[in-house]
Amino acid sequence: MDLVPFNLYAHAADLAIDSRGEAYVAYMFHNAMSSSLEVHVTKTHIGAFDKSFWDEPKILSTGTMNGYPQIAASASGAAIHTAALWGNYNGMHRQVYAATGTGNVVLPPVNLTVAQSSKNFGLFTENYNTVSWEPSPSQAISGYIVFRNGKFFTKVPAHVLTIVDQNTSRDKSVTYGIAATDHEGAQSNIALVSYPSMEGEDVKSSVDEK
Repeated sequence: MDLVPFNLYAHAADLAIDSRGEAYVAYMFHNAMSSSLEVHVTKTHIGAFDKSFWDEPKILSTGTMNGYPQIAASASGAAIHTAALWGNYNGMHRQVYAATGTGNVVLPPVNLTVAQSSKNFGLFTENYNTVSWEPSPSQAISGYIVFRNGKFFTKVPAHVLTIVDQNTSRDKSVTYGIAATDHEGAQSNIALVSYPSMEGEDVKSSVDEK
């Protein structure tokens, strides 16, 4: 992923990754419109389905004599803490500036269940799995990404809390993963549920003979 293409002073980048998989980059950026050497910061979630997505860069500092930013990040529960510092020269003195920020990670959906059902059509029987979940506790959720056995299966908007996996094999082992995404493209960790059930998971089975 090319974060900053064709920029004269896009260098001196620093990277920080917290324990929840949020990655932050701070770098120098030359704004030709204002002749300003800015300090930008952007982030992504490692392991997200859309690996090319990075947040819209945020400007930490403007001016003509900024540079050499450094950034650090840590996670505590659902909170993310970040800190950045950079050098600045005001024409008379060299100074060091710092900025801090706290945000919340996107939380996955909860109480996942999977139920296998069968429908008898006379000549053949169709098996299908219904996967359901309750909403992510996080605010501003834009949708959910569904994985099947570790691979992308489908993506649904935030109001959809159930998907049906058609034409599955009777009692064949399968694991579904659900991740929440927000309106900035950040992704939660993936919540898992398996059929047949793993210990502690809620799984149902039914047969429809109609």
